[in-house]
Amino acid sequence: MAQTKTASQTSTSGKTAAASDAAQKTAASVTAATTAATPNPIGIPAMDGEAFMALSTKNIQALSRMSDVFLTGVANVHSELSNFVSRRLQEDIDFQHSLSKCTSPGDVLEQYSVFMQDMMREYMEEFSKLGSLAAENSLKGVTELEEETLGTHKTDS
Repeated sequence: MAQTKTASQTSTSGKTAAASDAAQKTAASVTAATTAATPNPIGIPAMDGEAFMALSTKNIQALSRMSDVFLTGVANVHSELSNFVSRRLQEDIDFQHSLSKCTSPGDVLEQYSVFMQDMMREYMEEFSKLGSLAAENSLKGVTELEEETLGTHKTDS
C-alpha cells in the first residue's frame, strides 16, 4: 500500500527540514566561533564576539517582531472584551427597565427566562470569539518567530 503525502504534510515536513537546517547552521556557527577562539586562562574557550553578536541580534529581532504581533493581538482581545462588556451592561440596564414594566409574576418570569437565555448564548459566543482571537494571535506570533528565525520573513516595504 503506497502512502501519499498531502500538500499540508509536504509543507509541514519542508518547514521542519528548513528549521532543522537552520538549527544545524546556527550550531555550526556557534561551534566555529568557539573553537576558533583561543582558550582563556581558566580553560573555557572564548567566543568570537562578532559571531556571537550576529546570532544574538538575529534572535533579538525575531523576539521583537513576535512581541509586536503578540501585543497587537492582546490589544485586539482587550478591545473585543471591552466592547462585549459594554454591550452586556446596556442589556442589563434594558432588562431592569423591562422588569419595571411587568404587571404580573408571569411577566417577570418570562423576562428573566428570555434574559438568561440571551445572556448564556452571548457569553458562549463571546468566549468562542475570544478563544479564536487568542489562537489566531498565538499562531501569528509563532509564525512571525519562525519566519524571522529561518530568514523567510518578508520585510515591510
